[in-house]
Amino acid sequence: MAQDMGSSNVGDDAQLRKTLVSISASELSYGRWLATAEAQWLLAAIEKRISGIIITRFSRQHGIDFEPADIVHTAIELLANERLVDALDAASDQWAYLYRVISNEMLKQMGTRGTSPLEIAEQMAEPETHSSMPDFDNAMDLTVEVLAPLTPAALRPHLREVVEYLAERGQSRLSHAHTDSANDTGLIELGLERHHILALANVVLGARPDHGLNSILAGFLRDSDWKPSQSIPHRIALKKYGARMVRPSASEKKLVTAV
Repeated sequence: MAQDMGSSNVGDDAQLRKTLVSISASELSYGRWLATAEAQWLLAAIEKRISGIIITRFSRQHGIDFEPADIVHTAIELLANERLVDALDAASDQWAYLYRVISNEMLKQMGTRGTSPLEIAEQMAEPETHSSMPDFDNAMDLTVEVLAPLTPAALRPHLREVVEYLAERGQSRLSHAHTDSANDTGLIELGLERHHILALANVVLGARPDHGLNSILAGFLRDSDWKPSQSIPHRIALKKYGARMVRPSASEKKLVTAV
């Protein structure tokens, strides 16, 4: 999903930096700047590199179908903010930052609280939390790889989808992610019961009070070569996950009681 976004293109990266400088340096009004070749290149690049990823993710996870024009229009509104452009210009991975800013603005348009652009800039400036799009996608793949052997065979085909769902929720509303996910009808329709979803949320995003201490996803975001077996908190988290996933469901308990 994130391969198009993450495929490194030195020419595109250099052009993006040049274009961002042109926004601040231009003596034209923002409306007139939008008619320049630099602006047209940027909007076309956003449509090509970012819009497809956002459209796919929001359709799958929120049931909302955006058009490429919606993404581009949102970008136009965001780029009118001088402070945001300055933060974007200073970001080490400008494409990843632009993707996150636009995604969060789309969440706000849905009525869901997103992370502000300045909060995103602060998060991405910290070595432990910064990750480019390919790293984030890879971290989800590595998380699935670790969890698959501990997951019932019937649920494994949906494991990547659930991990991606939880990762998206964790970026915007971590304090509510566990509860919201456990009540999500889309996940329940995949065959997961509430205790399955909570077990997945605890191991993927981490358990309270310190989510980062035992989150498998966070571990791989920090270091793709990291081994959960080398961390006592994560070993315990995986052991609990395995036990919870094979626990009898409510319906199975009723059948046993009836017999």
